[in-house]
Amino acid sequence: MGIKHIQYLAGLISEQAFRESVEERGPFGPGVDGLVADIKSYLESEGIGGDVTLFGKGAWAARNERVGENCELALIAEGELNHLLNGHRQGGTDVYHAIEGIAKRHGFFMEQGYSYSWHFYKR
Repeated sequence: MGIKHIQYLAGLISEQAFRESVEERGPFGPGVDGLVADIKSYLESEGIGGDVTLFGKGAWAARNERVGENCELALIAEGELNHLLNGHRQGGTDVYHAIEGIAKRHGFFMEQGYSYSWHFYKR
């Protein structure tokens, strides 16, 4: 559960702010800033940014996760985006392809790791 989720549950931010806000845990490496900005913009514009955290390479490595090792960016989703990307909500394929397209435009490819994580690597 991310900080924004806790703030939402405590009534410190509105539901709209929670749904639209993507949390970032950088720093992000060279060439990753644009990818982060475009993913964040897309998720927030679709209202599916709540409970999403983007981890830079160092921040992800610091978690000592076995999945997603050496990724440039890790996207962690526990809310609506998770349900969409795992096929539990209609429209998930379109969302997946939109994020995949953003990754390709920036020279990255995306792989799912855990059921709640997607990892981006340079092509």
